[in-house]
Formats: sequence, C-alpha cells, structure tokens
Amino acid sequence: MGSTALQQGVPPRVVLAPQGITGRRARSRWGRSSYALFLWLLDREELFDAVHFAERLGLGFFPALAKHQGLAFEKVRFFVHARGPSSWRYSGGGKTIGGIEALEVEFFERGSVEWADKLLCPTEAGIAWMEERGWTLPESCCVLPDPLPEIKSPSSALWTVSATELVFFGGLESMYGIELFCRAIDLLLDRGLQRFSVAFLGPSGTIRDQPSREYLTQRTASWSVSCRILAGLGREEALGYLAQPGRLAVVPYRSGAFGSPLPELSVRGIPFLASDAPGMGECLPSELKEALFVSPEPKAFAERLTQVLREGIPLLRRRHFFSWAESRSAREGSQRNSDWISSPPLVSVCLTHYDRPRLLAQALASLRQQDYPNFEVVLLDDGSSSAEALDYLRGLDSEFEERGWQIVRQSNRYLGAARNAAARVAHGEYLLFMDDDNVADPGEISTFVRVAMRTRADILTCALRSWHTEDPPRSDGEVGAWIVFSGGDAATGVFFNCFGDANALFRKEVFERLGGFTEDRGVGAEDWELFARAVLAGYRLESVPLPLYWYRVRDSGMRLTTDPRDNHLRILRPYEEALPEVLRKLLWAAVEQFELGKRLEERWRLGQEVLLSREKSLHSLEESLHLARTEAQLLRASLSKMESSRAWRAIEWLRSCERKLRRFWKRERFDR
Repeated sequence: MGSTALQQGVPPRVVLAPQGITGRRARSRWGRSSYALFLWLLDREELFDAVHFAERLGLGFFPALAKHQGLAFEKVRFFVHARGPSSWRYSGGGKTIGGIEALEVEFFERGSVEWADKLLCPTEAGIAWMEERGWTLPESCCVLPDPLPEIKSPSSALWTVSATELVFFGGLESMYGIELFCRAIDLLLDRGLQRFSVAFLGPSGTIRDQPSREYLTQRTASWSVSCRILAGLGREEALGYLAQPGRLAVVPYRSGAFGSPLPELSVRGIPFLASDAPGMGECLPSELKEALFVSPEPKAFAERLTQVLREGIPLLRRRHFFSWAESRSAREGSQRNSDWISSPPLVSVCLTHYDRPRLLAQALASLRQQDYPNFEVVLLDDGSSSAEALDYLRGLDSEFEERGWQIVRQSNRYLGAARNAAARVAHGEYLLFMDDDNVADPGEISTFVRVAMRTRADILTCALRSWHTEDPPRSDGEVGAWIVFSGGDAATGVFFNCFGDANALFRKEVFERLGGFTEDRGVGAEDWELFARAVLAGYRLESVPLPLYWYRVRDSGMRLTTDPRDNHLRILRPYEEALPEVLRKLLWAAVEQFELGKRLEERWRLGQEVLLSREKSLHSLEESLHLARTEAQLLRASLSKMESSRAWRAIEWLRSCERKLRRFWKRERFDR
C-alpha cells in the first residue's frame, strides 16, 4: 500500500491501530478493537483522505458502518484489502478463531467489505469466492496484486534448472497443503528415489491439533532422505535460502484466492512448482501453466516431482509477470449517494410507564429537548396504582392535549403488551420505543431518522451509555460502560444479544408485519426475540455505533429480576420457527453446550478468584515471616554485641560469684 502511494506522489502515513479502549464495550475483543479504531479516527477525521484495512477480523467494521450510515467520514475513502477471511481459512484447515467469537468475526468481516468504498483483492478468484458465498461487495472492486520489489529484469530467454532439494514453502499448517506435500514425498520414496533432500520453510502453525514442528518431526521420522525444518527465518532470509542453486520451492496451496508467494518467486527468479488451486495461476501466462502447475493431489505432485528431479523445471522469465500485472483492470462502480431528509417523517415515541413518576419526568424532559421537528409521544401507562403516579399523569393531560400527544391507560399487562398497545394507536411512519427509566440525547430522533432514510434499514438500534442513579444523568457525573451492538447478526444472536436494546426505531409497517412483541408475563428479552424474528425474516437491522440515549441500570430492573434461562428460551422461539424439525435438535445442542461453557467459565473465574485470594494470603504470611526472621537476626546481633561487652562480662562474673556464695551458704546451713 505504501509503495503504491509513493508511486503516485503521495507520502503515506502509516498508523498502528490503537488497542481496545476501557469502558467502551463491544462483546468480543475484535469488536472492541474495531470500535476503538472508530473513535480514534473520529477524533482525527480531517487528517486522512484514505484509510486502508484488511478485511480479516473485521477491524474496519465500525468505521465503515459509521460512513455507510452518514455519521462521519464523508470525505474519507475506505479501502478494504481482502487477505483471507476467517471462514476461508477455517475451510482450508488454517488457523482461525474458535467458539462463538468466530460467528461475530465473520459478521464484522462481511460488514467491513460491504460498506467499504473499494475492495482490493490480489486475485479474481478471491472476489469470486466472496460472491459465491453471498458476501455483499462494494460497487467498486479491483484486482490488485501484492507489491513486488524492484529487481532488474534479466534476459527474456526461458531456461531449465535442475533441483536436488525440494522445499515446501508456505505456512506450516494444513491450509497451505503441507499434508499433501508429505504424502507426495512418501510416494517418491516408495518409487525408490533417494537423491534429493527435503526442507520445510515457513512460519510455524498447527497441523491436526499438533504444533507443526512436533507433527513434522514425527511425520518425517521414517524418511530415508535428509530433512530439515526452517520455521524461524525472516522473509528475506527465506527467499535468500530459496534462491540458492538446486532448490525448488514447492507451493501446494489448497487455495491462492487471497494471495500466494508466486509473483515474488517469479520476480526473484526462484524456480517453483505449485498447485493449480483457485487464484494460483492468475499470475502466469497460459503457455507456462502446464509446466509449473499441477493438480493439488499427492499422486499428481509425486509424478511431476519425479519428472523435475530427472529432467529439471522451466524457470519463469520475470518479464512475463510484469506484462501480466500491467494488464489487470479494475471493476469500477458509481460512488455511493447520500440521502437527505426533504420532508421529515412523523415518528411516534412509544413511552411505557409503570409507577415511576420521578423517572418518567426525566424521560419526558429529554423528549421535550429533541431537535427533530416532527414527532409525537404516546405515553402508555401500564396500570400504575400509586397516588403519586396518578397525580403526575393527570398533571400531564393539558400539555399532551396541546402538543397533540396521547396518554393511554390500561390494566397492568407487562412490558410487551404495553408496547404493542402504544404502537396500535400511534400515527407515525416510524415507531421509537422508550422506557420511562431511559433518557434520550437531544439528537436521538433526528439521528435515527437520518440513518434510516440513508440506509433504508427497517430497524435501527444504537449504542448506549449506562448510569446507576435515580438522578438525571450528567456528562460530568458517574457514567458506566458504553455498550455497543453489532447489529443484524442472526448467528451470534442465538447466544448473545448483539442486536440492541428495546430503545429502537422501527418502520411501523415492518413492526405490524412481525406481529409486534410477544406478551409473555414475567419473562424478559422480548426485544431480543423480536429482533431475531425480524432478521430471520429478512428485514434489515442495523445498529448506530454512537450512543443516542442513557440506559439506567437498576437493581429492580427486568434484566436483573427475571430468570436468565427463561429469557434465553424465549429468544430461541424464532430460530425454532425458522428451522426444520431435524435441525432444531442441533440448535438445542449448541445452546446446551454454550450454557455448559458459561457455567464452566464461571467456575473457572471463581476458582481463579479463590486462588488469587489464597496467593495474597500466602504472600502476606511470607512477608510477616520475613519480617520476623529479620527481627530475630537483629536481636541475635544485639545479643552477640552485648555478650562481647565488658559490662556483660562483669555481670557474668558477679552472677558466678553469686552462685558460689549460694552453694557456700547451703553447705554452712547443712553443717550446722
């Protein structure tokens, strides 16, 4: 990336991505890193014209999401470089992220690609791989091979070189074809070929759940040829090793869709034999592919290696690669257009209340301060019975009538039913649900509507700020965590609420098609359940990465007073409905394993706390023992000093005299 910018006369600014920021909480560490980068770039937006990300691990997710939603980075172009998504690595047997985190990481990776201004991929096969698996790609995509060193091109003549050492070149893990290579060497030895040696050159990895060095040591123990493992060499050292006469780089990748070392090997004049997996042959003219590429099967590699050891192999003319690279073209699309609000749609704020007039007053005060011009409030009182609450509600009648707002009263039917009742009488094109213990930022409604109009999202949630007091939140007061949601990730949503909080904006027609909230009494997570149902039904749910309201955390809140297991069972209902009967058992098995893992993790955490406490006690005892020993040593030294003094010797002489006199007087008494 840097060399390309320099060629265009633009000095690149290379910036290391900051680590996760304390207090800004996304669920996974990858989400925290992406969100930290988003906040860092937000503070420095004017410094950059372009920002480059790798798609792997989804580091660009939150910055790209913010631009997609029109929140920031209007003048900054985001370029995403496809280097091999986690799911591609997993399918190839390579290193990847395990557990539930893998689901969220793939969602981040897909989002960072979809919302980028341009996708850059080293091969056309990589772009095809993404399209075949349902990735939404940006309108502008480009095949951009990896930058290569500037080496003077030699004569254009094609020549043949011999090989006496076969060097596996690539990461020492399954996805790079190391097991295929080993089986091919087995076949060579079975044929009686002995006059060659073998080397494994590349970074260490894991093969069949074993460290690569351990696996290869066991795997090659029976070979009758010399074998070495070179896992600690740097890039230049490795290429220098391959450049020595008689060495052949064997590159049996399962896939080269997201890059391979072949372009650099050809530029440096290093002979190689490679698999013809997707993406591997794009850097070569068609007339040389038959000589330098082979099917990724052990038998095919063994036959070609036998031929190479006997007859040699063609060395690619470096001129060929440059002529190919210059011929690559970009697939360009039109720039993304911005949508602006011409006539603000009516938003109905569905505010639910139950016997908390003091908190309701704070919620209403925050709505009176909204900067959006076209909204109504539907206040649904869910059976309040306290005199204070009833008096407060009566006091609102005149203001609500004057503003055209509504107060709806019903017997207590719990939260889902209360929200549905408010939605039924709402007049707005959009519904914004709000609880009486939350406080809206002044720009909450306007931000939600701008993002909804731009993205055409059906449902919008947002990040939140939490606080823990009954008083209104203050920017200079106590602030808890920022909680950030990733959005419409249906897979992760089985296990965690990655969608958002109930304080969300819905298109009213979408809310009605979904049937609203379910109305179970005494159970929480009705918002999580509705979000899951919406995403599984194909509706677009996004989460705004900026906090638009304050979320009050209370000991009597529903999240802390309802049964977590019952809540989780509730959110599984839309998944059961979406799955055929045979797959529902898999869903339950996955959830049971997840719950078991959580319990084991909790036990491990408690065990660690006990261990830490005992380690602290032991450390305290050791310190006390050390002090006691030090005091004893000082006391011994003092006593030793006293015993060597003249006064001490005089005292000892007097005591000796005293003992003698006592014995004398005892004898005198006995004689008498």
